[in-house]
This record gives sequence, structure tokens and C-alpha cells, in this order.
Amino acid sequence: MFTHFGIFITYRCNLSCDYCYVDKTSQKTLTFRSFKKAINLFFSQSKNIDRSIIFEGGEPLMEWHKLKKFIKYIHSHPLFEQKRSLLLVFTNGLLLDSNKLDFFKKFGVSVALSFDGTRKTQDLNRKTITPRANGSFKKILQNISLFSEAQKNDITINSVTTPKTCLGLTKNLRFIRKLGFKKIDFYPTYQWWETDQLKKLSLALQQFGDHYVGTFNANKKEQVFMIPSLHSILAKKQWGDDKLTKCSELRLSPEGSFFSC
Repeated sequence: MFTHFGIFITYRCNLSCDYCYVDKTSQKTLTFRSFKKAINLFFSQSKNIDRSIIFEGGEPLMEWHKLKKFIKYIHSHPLFEQKRSLLLVFTNGLLLDSNKLDFFKKFGVSVALSFDGTRKTQDLNRKTITPRANGSFKKILQNISLFSEAQKNDITINSVTTPKTCLGLTKNLRFIRKLGFKKIDFYPTYQWWETDQLKKLSLALQQFGDHYVGTFNANKKEQVFMIPSLHSILAKKQWGDDKLTKCSELRLSPEGSFFSC
């Protein structure tokens, strides 16, 4: 049974991240007709269960008017249950502003902001699609400065670490935390890691663990920050559970085609 529905409105993006696996050459965007048919099917196959509907890409905010229309349709669907449904939008943040955050809050949509940390790390990994391939740090920081503390509380930061940046993991996560974000996920990039690079990653994770535990022990009243993906696994006690390996994910391409794990 599929409980997770990932929707690609477009493969287009305004960034060219070094580790991105999406083919951005396609100009196709998801039609409302294809979306409506797919979401109706998903709802009919996932009754009375917890489910997640995630808009990914590409950059979903590049199709803002379609995204709003899709979200409004989901809310109007007779099988939609707010309490049992997670609505989530992934974005690189370049087009994110307070008005969009207000819309998401109104419709109970969570936001996952892809942001890797300090200027050095962000600009190394996440470059704009321009002839000069400028870094994106300055623009993202400008947008973040416009968010209220309450809006920051509704955002989960997704930070990617690479062989080139992994030794700066703790520094990057501390930087993000100081910006006011309290929910931060981080992942190693999906690529081949050489043995020496894995050793560096192991050291970086140990350093982060020492920092996290040390900060918590120093002031137990203050949450260091929440790691949603790890929290989800621990809360459901799924370590060793075959649920972690079963495919429950369905995705919809901009062309209107389904694909799964």
C-alpha cells in the first residue's frame, strides 16, 4: 500500500546543485488534469491511514500558481483528512517569501528548505543557473531575514553534506541553528564515497554527536534542534523493522506518469 505520494510539478530549477540527480532539460509541467486523476487514485487507495503528499522537483515554486491550485484541490477532496495527512513542499528558498509562507500555514502545508549552511558550503554546492554560476547564499539569507520566528518554526531545513564539505558538518548545522531554525535534517549526498572520504564522514558525525550531546547536557531546557527523520524512526521504534525497506512511495512525473521505489 502506498502511503507516500511525491509529486513533481516540474523538473525545472533555478539552481544547479552539484549533487542533484534530476534531469532539468525537460520543460514539461504537470497539468491539472493529470494531477487530479492521480490524486483521486491515491486517495482511493489510501483510505483510513496516515499519508504524506510531497511536492518536489525541480523547484515547485517556479510553478506557484499551479502549486496553489493543487493544494486547494487536495483540501477540497472528500477523502482528505488533515489530521492524518502530511502536506510538504520542498524548495531551495530562492522564491520563498512571507506571503507564500502565510499561504502554506493557512492550508497546513509544511516547508522543507534546502540549505547547506555557511556561505562557503552553500555557494560551493548550490549555484544559480547563470553563465557565471553565482552562489545562492546571499539571496537565501535575504529571504530568511524576512521570516518571522513563528515562520521559522514551521520550516524544516534539509542540509546535504558532501565529501568536500563533511568536515564542516557541525559548523554548518550550528550556523543554521543560529539563524533561528529548530528543525534540521542532514544527509550525505547520494554518490560514491571513497574509503578515505567515509573516514572523514565518520569523524564529522562523531564531532557532531559530541557537540549535540554536550550542548544538551549544558542546558537541558533548551532544545539543540530536532532531527525529524531520526525522530520519526525512533518514535515509531522501527529499527530493524522491515517497514523501513518496503516500498510505500509513489511518485508522479511532470508528464503524468507514475513511478515507485
